[in-house]
Amino acid sequence: MLWTEQFRPGTLDEILGQDQVICHLSQFAASKTVPHLILTGPHGTGKSVAVECFAKALYQENWGK
Repeated sequence: MLWTEQFRPGTLDEILGQDQVICHLSQFAASKTVPHLILTGPHGTGKSVAVECFAKALYQENWGK
């Protein structure tokens, strides 16, 4: 297993350095609403990880089935 995959955040709470974005995504997941989102930034900043963690928080037990 790659080091980057082993230490990849699994929940929104584990993501560091994007406090305002994580706060918004957590609120969206808690209220079960998904607004239109555009995530931008250079590669390696955690866009895909944030979306994956958001989906896990939103769909909970139905994620990955």
